[in-house]
Amino acid sequence: NLQIEAAWLFLFEVRRRHFNRRMQIQDCTRILGSSHNWSMVLFGSKKIHESLRNMPPEACMEILEDAKAMDLQSVLQRSPMPQLPPGGFMPEPNG
Repeated sequence: NLQIEAAWLFLFEVRRRHFNRRMQIQDCTRILGSSHNWSMVLFGSKKIHESLRNMPPEACMEILEDAKAMDLQSVLQRSPMPQLPPGGFMPEPNG
């Protein structure tokens, strides 16, 4: 799974840096997204999710569409975990 994760991250980085490679990335994404094992890593990896969040929105949407992973869009749009306030403790719910 780590090798699959690294391959997805590599594809994202190539897409981010080289717009002229867009068609090749789309072809790869379609093929890899059709594999159960590859799509499971795409859906389950926090590193992949973070990388997709940091991508330009149009590139992210292209990848999700090509990988047939549009369901992942809702996961990517969720806000990150709340940060602890100064002092490191969450306030009590009742005040």
